[in-house]
Amino acid sequence: MEHLPTTNLEELREARDRLLRQGVQNHEDATGSVRSVILRSWRRSASEAVPTDRVAFRYLDPQGRSELLCRSSGPVLDRLSSDLDGLGVAVFLSDHQGRILSRRAGSVTQRSKLDNACAAEGFDFSERAVGTNAIGTVLEDKSALLVRGGEHYNDLLGPLTCAGAPIRMPGTGRVVGSIALTCPVRATNPLLLTLATNAARQAEQVMTDLDGGRNRALLAALTPRSGPARRAPVVVLTSDAVLANPAGLRFVTPEHHPLLWATVTGRSWDTDPQTIELDLTDGRVLAVAHRITDPVGDAFRLEFRPDVRLGRGAPRRGTDAAESLHPVPAVNEHLRYALDASRTIAIGGAPGTGKFRLSQGIAALGPQHPVTVVDLCAAAERTPRWFADAVQTLSSGGHLVLRHLEDLDAGSVDQVKALTDLAGNTADPRDPAPGRLILTVNLKRTPQHVADLLKQTAITVAIPELYHMKEHIPDVAQAILSGLAGIKAGTTLSSAVRAALMAYPWPGNIRELRLAMADVAAARPGWLIQLEHLPLWLRDAAQGRQLTGYEKAEREAILAALQEADGNRSKAAVLLGIGRTTLYRKIKALHLDCHDQMPLITGG
Repeated sequence: MEHLPTTNLEELREARDRLLRQGVQNHEDATGSVRSVILRSWRRSASEAVPTDRVAFRYLDPQGRSELLCRSSGPVLDRLSSDLDGLGVAVFLSDHQGRILSRRAGSVTQRSKLDNACAAEGFDFSERAVGTNAIGTVLEDKSALLVRGGEHYNDLLGPLTCAGAPIRMPGTGRVVGSIALTCPVRATNPLLLTLATNAARQAEQVMTDLDGGRNRALLAALTPRSGPARRAPVVVLTSDAVLANPAGLRFVTPEHHPLLWATVTGRSWDTDPQTIELDLTDGRVLAVAHRITDPVGDAFRLEFRPDVRLGRGAPRRGTDAAESLHPVPAVNEHLRYALDASRTIAIGGAPGTGKFRLSQGIAALGPQHPVTVVDLCAAAERTPRWFADAVQTLSSGGHLVLRHLEDLDAGSVDQVKALTDLAGNTADPRDPAPGRLILTVNLKRTPQHVADLLKQTAITVAIPELYHMKEHIPDVAQAILSGLAGIKAGTTLSSAVRAALMAYPWPGNIRELRLAMADVAAARPGWLIQLEHLPLWLRDAAQGRQLTGYEKAEREAILAALQEADGNRSKAAVLLGIGRTTLYRKIKALHLDCHDQMPLITGG
């Protein structure tokens, strides 16, 4: 049985403060007054810079919670809450992130106190959010624990005693959540830990029963039917698993699972079954989708019609990578048409969509030709000779890239028109990849004189923002990773990672994706990229993490300081009145990572 700590609140607070003064690396607990499990948790909390007084509690979006966990634990929580009625004990259920999924509290007064501490459904009580507690620390250590009063890392939890136990998925042993009991310190009883542990075991048993019934239902949905349909490819999907008959195995890949799941869950199921179109890596196909009635969570049965091809349905897997300029087939075809039809091509898109890199890819089609790049928004690059140099490049059969055409002043329109005429007149008909004029432009910021110029002189190809081509995001990420140091040849993305990449909105487009993949590469992940290899901000976002109002304001203040300091973090820290180390931590937590003294770039 767990022995209750005897150290008083003052001694525990002094021990914690001594740790903070000495630092994690230099600290030694000479007094032995703190239990080792608590001291380890304090060290982790200090390393994460968790505050010891006020906490900006994070609210995590309730979407994506485990229905199996909630259904398994609900009856257990109800019985436990009823047994403890009138004793001032609150009961909590959390998921594997430390997000509170359910709370049982008897009195109005108790619920009010818990609400004031944000101990309510949806709030994050992970250790990295609020420090040592019987939800977050239990999930970190994967073992039952009682935390009394001052053993909590944060002062706000000092008046409470909490006991928690992990809930493990039957069969795999993976921790999927926790059950915790909370009461005032004065009501502390070692039996709290026993009650929490027994409740967690009961929830696991209910989960075993429910999961077994669900598996039987999923297998029944896969069972071949009579007639010709029994030979059709069939796949049964859940959020984290997939079943297939032999004919359906070709559709069961890490690439396909997140695509299929995003498609079926994004539909309105007013009618059932539904015929849906799927753009897979080996072509575009039709599938008849049925929603499987399952109280534990969503499940779907897909019966494919691979013999029915739609539009651009030719298999893409065999396409030569060298022939593909863009991952979206429609965009790639438009680019190919434009390159065949004109020597002047405009690439339009929002900042960060990869317009300049695409222009480099087009120039690489004719590597024997020189390339000149002129940035129209950078005054330093537009020397008095820029036009003469541009004429020389085109006259010699080279490639000329004009970046940020939206910043072209009205007085220079005739010069660009002259360059388009020159590009068309100097092409050698015997050259399979002639030099050309390539314009990059943010179409949303284009003034009228530039819009008129584009209509008169160029074929414009619009590049979609990353979120609008989300089914291709994993392949783009894979391509980026393959070119980074620390990534082994043949490294692949897990299905969970692919789903996470598709779920994130990517406001910074491909530029933001490149930064994220650089973080992955820095972790030296090995052959398979798993969720834990992704940056924390991306994992949080994929799991429904929302910035609080305080975090949004903090993010805007940091961005403004970095802008004023031209990207120099040291100067930005002085402007904000915080330490450089603190700024580094906040930059990482809020996903504002940039190279030291890196100027903020606004173009594409």
